[in-house]
Amino acid sequence: MSIQCNVCGEMSQDHEFCDHCNAELASAAPSPPPAVCPVTSAGLALSTEQRQALAFPESALTLTAEGQSWRVHWLPDKLPAERVALLEERLATQAACLPKGRVVDDSQGRWLIFDTNLSTPLPWQLPKAKDDLAELQRLSACVHSVAHALSLLHERGLVWLNFNPSMMEDIGPLSPSVNDSTSADWRWLRITNLDLELFPSRMMPERVRIHPHYAAPEIVQFLGNEIGPATDVFHLAMLAYYWLAGLIPGGFPGNGLEAFRYEIPPLRIFTPRLPTGIIPVIQRGTALNPGLRFPTPLAFAQAFDEAIVGVNRRRTFSGTLRSDADGHTRTGRSKTELQRNNEDAILVKADERGLLAVVADGVSTCDVGSGGLASMITSIVVENAFIEGCTHETFARLVSDAARQSSQGLLEWALAHGSGDELRAGENLMGTTLTIAWLQGHELSIANLGDSRAYLITKDAIEQLTVDGDVASDLLANGASPEEIHELGSVSRSLRECVGGCIVNERGELAILAEYCKPKVSRWPLLPGDVVMLCSDGLIEEGYFLEPHNAAAMVRNMQSAKAADIALSLVNAADAMQRLPSVLEPDGFGDNISCVIIKVYL
Repeated sequence: MSIQCNVCGEMSQDHEFCDHCNAELASAAPSPPPAVCPVTSAGLALSTEQRQALAFPESALTLTAEGQSWRVHWLPDKLPAERVALLEERLATQAACLPKGRVVDDSQGRWLIFDTNLSTPLPWQLPKAKDDLAELQRLSACVHSVAHALSLLHERGLVWLNFNPSMMEDIGPLSPSVNDSTSADWRWLRITNLDLELFPSRMMPERVRIHPHYAAPEIVQFLGNEIGPATDVFHLAMLAYYWLAGLIPGGFPGNGLEAFRYEIPPLRIFTPRLPTGIIPVIQRGTALNPGLRFPTPLAFAQAFDEAIVGVNRRRTFSGTLRSDADGHTRTGRSKTELQRNNEDAILVKADERGLLAVVADGVSTCDVGSGGLASMITSIVVENAFIEGCTHETFARLVSDAARQSSQGLLEWALAHGSGDELRAGENLMGTTLTIAWLQGHELSIANLGDSRAYLITKDAIEQLTVDGDVASDLLANGASPEEIHELGSVSRSLRECVGGCIVNERGELAILAEYCKPKVSRWPLLPGDVVMLCSDGLIEEGYFLEPHNAAAMVRNMQSAKAADIALSLVNAADAMQRLPSVLEPDGFGDNISCVIIKVYL
């Protein structure tokens, strides 16, 4: 049976501490408060349920009468001395982001009463904007509003340790003197869950009731010396993440960030067409190490605004870009030592109409055919599909047709080679990932199936443009909790989509898996100086081969080099990380490696 938390209002399966805010649920005061609350001169009668709710430590109740609203706490006489000291310090602290409270003594204790505003919805409760740029600007106004409230705390050496965006109230627009008239949408927000206690920087109380979907890692690890303004940067960046992911205010399903070791899923899983430039800002804001984040929430807000300016700059650029593109693919040291083949295929082809680039990573765990054959056949089909020409408007149709034709071709090859019975018996048909890029004018169209990726590298950041077609991404996009994915281990990286594979249909015939070979298509504006990288997971796979930021650093260090030399250097670096077969590791550790680099310039 679940129980309702009287602090945050959420339902909790744990009857001792709230699943959402960690408030105590089991220990109530010895007796409920008086039957009348003195919010008005005549007092306001409380129901039995309201009195019982206020009997719990840290609980608050919102009362409304005569067109006014108040948030009230009941404080029995038996409060420990240290709690009384914390309360007195809170009431003595004056800050515009903190509601002013008044104390009314009673024979059995004290009432703590705050005026509150229930009439104005919080920013994320308002309707979404009609286009993504307007929605980013709406989010920016919210980020600035919260950053302003946090800065008022930081001026007093405080942090919002128990950050919870639902525990805010909107009391009106910020004055022009505060926001320099840059946005009429900046709001004056007050924090409502700091009524009883404030939290100084560089300190960690023995107990704190946190929101586990927002709390920074240094809080849950009780690292008091690391708690400061950068802690609230993490909180604010998570708010922006959840807003864009459509998960605000509650956050991910499940038990919170610590439950999956703060391995925050890629934001693009939830918002595949989010304009470039935004994700790197949020990634920096949610860095595990506070020293790697923005120093203050205001710095985060300013960086967010600069990213929006960059979005607009990309959208308004209309020049025609030239390109230098090339790639490199190899078997990899580990598989070469085992005398295995390269099952990847790449293609780079340019003419006066545009540039076509392809990376296909053949699936090695198949029973019929081979990954190398699958990637080769698929790259040939794609190349033939583009012979008659392509535009950004026809790209989606061409790549969808090519993926379907490739899958059908792989099945027909298997049938022509007498493997029909094996496939009907459940053996696996060969398959391959597929990532295709088409550069024309100042825009790049991308299609992908599987976990071969496309990245955009700029002078400041690297950003994945594709969403991996694996089990993890599919489950997360459909509402699974990140800790469920974490518990799956390596299974979560299994391909959910690819070219290839087949089923026995209702007529008993072998047929391709059409729903699994439909590429995801996106389109991105480019600027001079951008570098686009297509690669297989033998080049970049976090925790195994190159990390994205390391690959980006190598590209920037070779900014004057040719695309072919950059691709070769990246492949060399990933190859050097492989482990050759040994007595302890007979199969070694490594994969085929493929990389295509596209440099664009005026």
